[in-house]
Amino acid sequence: TDAFERQLANNPELAAEVAALQESLSLLPYTLPVQEPSAMGQARLLRAAQAQGPISLSLPKDEAAPPEASDSPTPRTLPWGWLIGPIAALGLVALSVDNYQLRQQTQETAQVQQELEQNRAELEQLRRQMQEMSTIMASLQEPGARVHSLVGAGQASRSNGHLVTVPGETQMVLIARNLPALTENQVYRLWAVAQEAAPPLYCGQFQQNATGTAEWIAQTRGCSADPAQYLITLDAPDDPLDSAGPLMMRSDT
Repeated sequence: TDAFERQLANNPELAAEVAALQESLSLLPYTLPVQEPSAMGQARLLRAAQAQGPISLSLPKDEAAPPEASDSPTPRTLPWGWLIGPIAALGLVALSVDNYQLRQQTQETAQVQQELEQNRAELEQLRRQMQEMSTIMASLQEPGARVHSLVGAGQASRSNGHLVTVPGETQMVLIARNLPALTENQVYRLWAVAQEAAPPLYCGQFQQNATGTAEWIAQTRGCSADPAQYLITLDAPDDPLDSAGPLMMRSDT
């Protein structure tokens, strides 16, 4: 009752004695003799158990046994996500630097290649000039050899060259630059004009080699008899020899 509860609260010794008595009373059932149930009681208990069905011994989900500890350490997930952005930025910077260096190297390589091509062209030009000079020098070794300067005309206005002759001889040596390339059905012809208004004298036909040099033998010694002017025309191999084709070069003498 409420009065008894108040006395327990006000008297600690009484409360301790009551607690001891309650503990003794809780142990009394264990001191009683074990009584076997009767045969009828056992049968009733068996029927009740069979009607209830098998008893599950699995623990509830919340009371399931914790997983056994593994000997291998559990891998830890480190927070690397924040590093992805800086790493990607550094990769882009490195890629940009590599691309810039590659472009610089490509430009430098192209510039060096261009300079090499220019040097090759200059060397080739010097080689041709040396061949021309050697040809001229060989021709000039002949007594009385003469060099006639030639300038372009018509389709070959950008061409120029020299014609070496020896008076009284029939050998002709021509060194020309920038003459248009010939087809299989074209030749250049040399004509000598003895004096103004005189008909041109046919002095042979030729095709230049890769260095722009041509050598041939004229049909008459009159071609080297110091004419007033030399003409070079573009003709076909079977054109008549008494008429000249389009003018390509002429001497300026």
